[in-house]
Amino acid sequence: MDGFSPAPSVTEVPETAERPTSMALVDLGARTVGIAVSHLREVMAMPARLEPLPSSVTGVAGCVVLRGQVIPVVDLAAMIGDSPALDGGKARIVVILCLQDQLFGICAAAANRIVPAQDIRPQPIRNAATGLRETLLATFALIGAEVIPILDVPALAGLGLPLSRDDRVTTSSFDRTDQFLLFEMAGISFALPIIEIEATVPETEIERKGMDSRYCDGTLRRLGREIAVVDAVRLAGLAPGNPRQGRSSAVVLRLEGERRIALRADRIYDITHIRQGDIAPLPRLVCTRPELFSGVVPREEGSAYFLLNHAALRADPALLALGATAMVSTADADLAGRAARAAALRSDLALLMRAGEDFALPATEVREILPMQAAHHPSGRLGHLGNVSHRKRLLPIFSLAELQGLPPTTFDHRAAVVVTRVDGDDIGLAVEALIAVEHVGSYGGKTGPSRNFVYRKMAADQGLLRLLRIEELPLGR
Repeated sequence: MDGFSPAPSVTEVPETAERPTSMALVDLGARTVGIAVSHLREVMAMPARLEPLPSSVTGVAGCVVLRGQVIPVVDLAAMIGDSPALDGGKARIVVILCLQDQLFGICAAAANRIVPAQDIRPQPIRNAATGLRETLLATFALIGAEVIPILDVPALAGLGLPLSRDDRVTTSSFDRTDQFLLFEMAGISFALPIIEIEATVPETEIERKGMDSRYCDGTLRRLGREIAVVDAVRLAGLAPGNPRQGRSSAVVLRLEGERRIALRADRIYDITHIRQGDIAPLPRLVCTRPELFSGVVPREEGSAYFLLNHAALRADPALLALGATAMVSTADADLAGRAARAAALRSDLALLMRAGEDFALPATEVREILPMQAAHHPSGRLGHLGNVSHRKRLLPIFSLAELQGLPPTTFDHRAAVVVTRVDGDDIGLAVEALIAVEHVGSYGGKTGPSRNFVYRKMAADQGLLRLLRIEELPLGR
């Protein structure tokens, strides 16, 4: 870690420290830092010049205008004592961060990739020094063989930076906003909901391995698996193209069970929010497989984002067949054994979420996940927050924490509503945050106290989680 001064002392992170979330790795020029995906709003190109913004706070470089909104920008590299990102043209992008309903940006050289939570190992060290660098980069994580400092976004915002109120908080609560990952292939931009992505893979070798397909270029290796690499451009018929070989980045999607595919990417370049009202229908004559898209987002400069339909990709017979090639390599016997056990127990996949404490809900019980929104007309029943209109029906929303006898929780931008079914009716469970979708294991049999707890099979953190049993929710009170 070039440029880090040795800390005078080291203290352990309490065992109760928050579990990792997915991280975006951002290159500041002199170093790479990790930023929780929950704090990312989007990434924009660095303008030719920043607009002036008077401020006495060190590091404030100016502001940018994004879709009519003025957003302050700081040179984080300069703030932590590195060579300023704005010197020598190193800053090529502005990463827009969101803290609750406040926005600001940081200058950066590149947004490299997204790392899923299961690939992040928080390290039990903290900088004990009190300098600005140690305040902003107080914790670390091991990602692969690389030690990455994690940016404390609340600490950065708390330095007195000028902040801009997020215009999205004034939009209708029924105009759904989602986080999307943008990637480019053959000059065409694709978008996928972040929640549907298992991982992003930096540039790696693509092995042909005798794969015979109009749109499959070979396989790549990840976590002991050989995963088929698919060209979305040829798959959808957006352009004929030619099969490629060599190196490429990729976006890994889980299909059914243990099947996976990787969508090839020339570059993975942005995280953005797309409102449902911004999505236009895709003209059927644009490509040969329009059913693989949820729509298109036209851009002012004449380009567009093509929104891939993850449900259609999961159901495509050809992709399912290719996904079956994601076999576990025998070179990793331990991983192979764990994956085989996970595949044998299809029902052990669970949604992990936080609502006062951590819960695991069997994936088979999850109908969909919605963003948190204002609910109306609470009935006074235990945990009932009110109702929302959804899919032309009224959906009652309950606080999961209160249903479990825990103190009421505060819902912020990380909150979500998990839709499940009780006695034939859909209900929404409001949770503080979603943690992951992972395989879990039971500590005991089907009876006794241990039946109510599970552990994370594929994670380094195998602490206890409460197993949420929908049929036992106290909804009649």
